[in-house]
Amino acid sequence: MKKIKNMSQKILNIFRKNDKDKAFNYKMLYRLKMDCDYFLGFGNQNEKCLWAKNAEAHISKMKKIYKSFHKKPKWLRYKDILNYEKEMICIINEKKLKEEKQPWKTNF
Repeated sequence: MKKIKNMSQKILNIFRKNDKDKAFNYKMLYRLKMDCDYFLGFGNQNEKCLWAKNAEAHISKMKKIYKSFHKKPKWLRYKDILNYEKEMICIINEKKLKEEKQPWKTNF
């Protein structure tokens, strides 16, 4: 009888841990989305305001977390992540081109 109780308790603990992981990932995905919104809005297109400090890595993390969900969030679609990626990468590439055209400007 004790063995059954111990096993059922272990199983419950595993489910609780999985629920905590899902909740964390859900919150993390929302945080990553908010970082993208900030980057494209008041963040002045600065990659330092992103969680990953790099747009490619940031979007990659969003995709990984999104795909890990069995039940997808209603406030974000995979298509939205792809749109974020497209906009952010375009902005970063434009900034790089401007910097290349102005070699006399240096970052101190």
